[in-house]
Amino acid sequence: MDKIFVLDSTVFLEGQTAFASGKACATVYEVAEEMKSGQASIEFDKMVRLGLAVVEPGSEHVKSVEDAAAATNDKVSVADKMVVALALDFAGKGKKVAVVSDDYAVQNLCKHFSVEIVALSKKGIKRKFTWVKKCRACGKRVESFDDACPVCGSDVKFVPKH
Repeated sequence: MDKIFVLDSTVFLEGQTAFASGKACATVYEVAEEMKSGQASIEFDKMVRLGLAVVEPGSEHVKSVEDAAAATNDKVSVADKMVVALALDFAGKGKKVAVVSDDYAVQNLCKHFSVEIVALSKKGIKRKFTWVKKCRACGKRVESFDDACPVCGSDVKFVPKH
């Protein structure tokens, strides 16, 4: 059985479409909408002419990915979530699937669902993680949705939970 490669926008934005040559590839409509730059748009159009399938994932998998992204605090776009959901669709139909992305948040979501990842120009993540907010100044873990620490008022940042 051939593997289906689900392509994230980084494939087109980084000009890495040669990877997909001769492979079964698919992506989502939201990735097509992200192709605004001249070269990325050209690469995307070329891939569509060569057989890139543009598919919409099922709503049940979209919901699963949205829930996982909320639980891990991954900062992902709608397109990113749809890419992972499409991979889950294919996997749910018994297909071998891999998501092609250099985006660490996308890779993290894939790890949470045990979906294979192919990183092209960056080293891929080794393990799954959850993000938490910590104050940049005092180091206090922040649970609220504020962007300021409730203790000292400094900015907060997302860091991997240990």
